[in-house]
Amino acid sequence: MTKEDDAWFHVDEEASAIERSAGIPEPRHSVRGFILSIFLPVILMGIFLLVFFWVIIFRFRLLG
Repeated sequence: MTKEDDAWFHVDEEASAIERSAGIPEPRHSVRGFILSIFLPVILMGIFLLVFFWVIIFRFRLLG
């Protein structure tokens, strides 16, 4: 690879260095952030899929 190709791999590191030099802190990771970004969407999608498949099963009478 050329130097230009390798530059794309280091863009995040350069951005972090610029933010540190400007005094912009890294965002804190919290339990609330985990719950809102991972846990809640997984639970909601699970509930949606259960309801969706339940409706499909009864709509097309797949259980007999």
